[in-house]
Amino acid sequence: MPDSHIETIFNTVQRQYFKTKYKKIDVEFYKFRSLKHTIEWTLWRIRIRVNEHFRHAPERIIELLAIILLAKVYKVKVGRDIRKSYNDYIEILKESLPVKKHNRLDAYTAKGEIFDLTKIFNQLNALYFGSNLKIPVLGWSRKNSYWRLGFYDKERDLLVISRVFDQSAVPEDIVRYMVYHEMLHIYYPSERKNGRRVIHPPAFRKTEKQFPGYKDIQNWLKSNLREL
Repeated sequence: MPDSHIETIFNTVQRQYFKTKYKKIDVEFYKFRSLKHTIEWTLWRIRIRVNEHFRHAPERIIELLAIILLAKVYKVKVGRDIRKSYNDYIEILKESLPVKKHNRLDAYTAKGEIFDLTKIFNQLNALYFGSNLKIPVLGWSRKNSYWRLGFYDKERDLLVISRVFDQSAVPEDIVRYMVYHEMLHIYYPSERKNGRRVIHPPAFRKTEKQFPGYKDIQNWLKSNLREL
């Protein structure tokens, strides 16, 4: 599917589903490392990058994607059936993609230049989880990452925090919160609801907000992350 065709689909969806609004839409396919899309907008223009893996997707899926992305611009709630159909396609697409090559587990190290993730994990485990969580492989990311700040890989039992936080300019509470967030993924595994995979179930969100200084930490991340 050429870029011009997908742009036509997005403009058609805008006219049909958001009739009282209109912005100039620019759409292009883009090779992201993960199955994501991006959307940016101003008062008159919308710029969208659609994952290259969707180039051969059925037109109906592109229409659903257009509805979901444009709903963010116009602050409209998306129907559950639309999200379910889109998410069902995502699951099928994932199965067709080549298996991602992972770094070897011994490529990760928990002891950084400033912070020791093993020490932090053990402290948090005792404070908030009754020391009941089995310690996974811990490590700082091999490269700085500003879009993926941390992750827990259940299959490899691997918990990783972005290396951007391993510096003296970062308060220790920030690192502790990042580790705590990933530990919650161990404690509250993702679940299926209405055919959709929920990565952050309600119990996860509720517990996360109980972390001391949660709001201050969120504000710090918004204000300082790009400066690291």
